[in-house]
Amino acid sequence: RNGTTVSGTQNFTSTSSASKGFIRKNNSRFLIYDDSTTAVLVGKGLTYSTGFFTPDYRLWFNNMAATGQNFARIWGTFQNLSPEAKAGYSLSYASFQGLGRYEPRRMFQTDDIIRMMNETGVTMMYTLFQHDEFMTDKVWSLNAYNTANGGFVSDPIDFFTNDSCLHYFLNRVRM
Repeated sequence: RNGTTVSGTQNFTSTSSASKGFIRKNNSRFLIYDDSTTAVLVGKGLTYSTGFFTPDYRLWFNNMAATGQNFARIWGTFQNLSPEAKAGYSLSYASFQGLGRYEPRRMFQTDDIIRMMNETGVTMMYTLFQHDEFMTDKVWSLNAYNTANGGFVSDPIDFFTNDSCLHYFLNRVRM
């Protein structure tokens, strides 16, 4: 969690994309892509996989594309795709190491899902947390930001104002 790593200078080339861009609200009640085309979204929420991520999502996205659906809400929760949870917490397909130590299989699965969505033309709304993760009577006990798990806050509401939580959360979404 502490320290600095410095790499050598790296180069990259930016190229044009065929992507329509992000979806945004325009000045009326409609949604548009960055390229100004109207976004008409038809789809569903895909909250949890059975644990067989690539086959599940490949089947779902192919079926969605075949039936004219172009939108899916994907849940990035620790039960599904989140890269972090309480150290030692384990599912059959993920073993967590705690705050800021990302589960590599989850990272690969998320990349794979994004690739499949691009291939099938399905647009994603990625839900970073589910409400249960911040409820003390639900699964707060598994949340990596909980002080009981090496995190920074004992009360879930403090997550939203704690600078250390913000720092780690920003690192997570910059994965």
